[in-house]
Amino acid sequence: MAEPLSASASIIAAIGFAAESSKLIFRFFQGIAHAPANIHDSALALSSLYVTLTSLQQSGTKLDPKYKFPAHFCSRLNDCLKDLKTFEAKLDKIDAVFSNRGTRKIDRDTKTRRSWERVKWLLVGEQDTRRFLEKVKMYQNEFVLELLGLLM
Repeated sequence: MAEPLSASASIIAAIGFAAESSKLIFRFFQGIAHAPANIHDSALALSSLYVTLTSLQQSGTKLDPKYKFPAHFCSRLNDCLKDLKTFEAKLDKIDAVFSNRGTRKIDRDTKTRRSWERVKWLLVGEQDTRRFLEKVKMYQNEFVLELLGLLM
């Protein structure tokens, strides 16, 4: 059985990985100019998730070393991390397609750049994105409650 300190440290590290992943995905959504407005609004949940996770990480480092995160929290954190990493992998594939193109010409030619933005949005997939962002909102709500519990 792992010592409480190493178990807590692992969870705090996983929280940090999830936070960075949410920030990366949020920046991707921020950069898509022609996504529907509701997707941009929903993507703000990624920013909120990032803030919550970094707050959890900071609070976690100040906990008594013997503190044990609840099993349901650890399970949800693992689910969240898996969902974030899966979506991030999808975005990596899309970025690979775009990084193989000559970006200088795209940056200079506004029409071409706008066309690439539309293609980029289509490649993400609206239904998958909506489902993903609904999960993000759920994780955000659950982690806020956990953070409140730590701060009390």
